[in-house]
Amino acid sequence: MFEINMKKYAYMDSLKNHNGFSMVSMLITISIILLSIPFVSYLLNSLSYTTHYESLSVNQFYLFLRDELIQSSNIEVNSQSISYKLENGDVATFSQYKDLIRRQVENKGHEIYLRDIDKISFETVTHGVRTTIKTSQGVTYEKTLFLF
Repeated sequence: MFEINMKKYAYMDSLKNHNGFSMVSMLITISIILLSIPFVSYLLNSLSYTTHYESLSVNQFYLFLRDELIQSSNIEVNSQSISYKLENGDVATFSQYKDLIRRQVENKGHEIYLRDIDKISFETVTHGVRTTIKTSQGVTYEKTLFLF
C-alpha cells in the first residue's frame, strides 16, 4: 500500500507592518484634542437641568402635616403656627423657626420638616386648614388640608 509521509508542522504567517505612529501624527492628534476641549466644556456648561427638589420637599411636608392632623384632635390654628393634640395627650406644634419649618412636642425638641422657607402661614377654612408656604427662592405653595 501507499504510505504518505506527512510531517506535522505548524506555520503561522504574520504581517510585518513596520508603519507606526510618527511624531507628526502624534502632534496632530494632540492638537486636535486640545482644540476640541474648549468646545466640549462650552457644551457641558450650556446644558441646563431643572431640579424638582423644592416642590417634592414641600409636597412631602404637606403629606406629613395631613397625616398628623387626621390622627389628631383639638386643632388650634393661628397665623404662624398650628398646634394639635396627639393620641397620648401631648401637644405638637408646627411653626417656622428662622428659615426652617419645625415640629415640637410639648415645646421640646426640634424636628425639621422643611428648609429654606421665607414665610409660612396657616388659616382656618371650612372643614380644614389652608397652609401657604413661600420659599426663599420666591415660589409660593398653597394647599388646603381637609379634616374629617
